[in-house]
Amino acid sequence: LDKIDKSAKEKGLWGLEHKTKLNLVGNSLAVRLSKNQVEFGKLKKGEEVVVYPESKNKFIIEVTGFKK
Repeated sequence: LDKIDKSAKEKGLWGLEHKTKLNLVGNSLAVRLSKNQVEFGKLKKGEEVVVYPESKNKFIIEVTGFKK
């Protein structure tokens, strides 16, 4: 575990895990990202992402970089 922690710290990933709740927006559910996650990913409002399931309990969010 120490090797994993050290590697995460070196990559700047340490402390980016964040628990959140799904929010209802219209007829859809939205996921909120923490400020640290947004800053790490250099994300901006309106930026396009692709969300797809990897398994029943794990979803992947990929930033495409396009802005609407």
